[in-house]
Amino acid sequence: MRVYSNSHSPYCHKLLFFLEESGLPYELIPVEFESFDFRSPEFLKVSPGGQIPAIETEFGNVAESTVCMRYLSDRYQLDDLFPRNLEARAEVDFWTEYVNQHIGRYLVSLAWQRHWQPKRGIPTDQHSVVSSLTALDKYLPVVDRHLSNRNFFRSAFVTIADINLMAFMHQSSDARFYFHEWPWIALWHEKMKKRPAWQRVLTLL
Repeated sequence: MRVYSNSHSPYCHKLLFFLEESGLPYELIPVEFESFDFRSPEFLKVSPGGQIPAIETEFGNVAESTVCMRYLSDRYQLDDLFPRNLEARAEVDFWTEYVNQHIGRYLVSLAWQRHWQPKRGIPTDQHSVVSSLTALDKYLPVVDRHLSNRNFFRSAFVTIADINLMAFMHQSSDARFYFHEWPWIALWHEKMKKRPAWQRVLTLL
């Protein structure tokens, strides 16, 4: 399996973390935004939207980080990471999409406004910063309550819901956003940072 990835992208971090947790073998294809031709006919066969991460497998090509995780879980029967039981799967899907829609997008926006735009000489959009902070204040308490007295989103096992949130939380330094107000998220974060799979991901970034 070939994996197209960029070291700065939280969506790529997500897929790499999943692969390290799963133990599936892969070949990493580093992609630099400035030089890579995302619209080349060859790459569009792998990722029709011209986005990363994307994977080439012996069975076919798949793009989008969450889709890749779900596909690989089903293909290789990684039931701990993405349960087959419909009720358990629905719970994992809910928290994965809740984070995608209500937390990840705002952490990425903050990192962009507070780190990447100034780094490129572009002024920070303060309205965007305030909107992101307001949204996080609204949506993070829901996750904090769910993680109270739990090791992971599904308690016993790390799933793609945990992998998903961890990849976005890695943006917190660039976003200058921290989780002291949400103690259960902070505790969960400390446990996730110690996982050997995440430590291996950090060596790839």
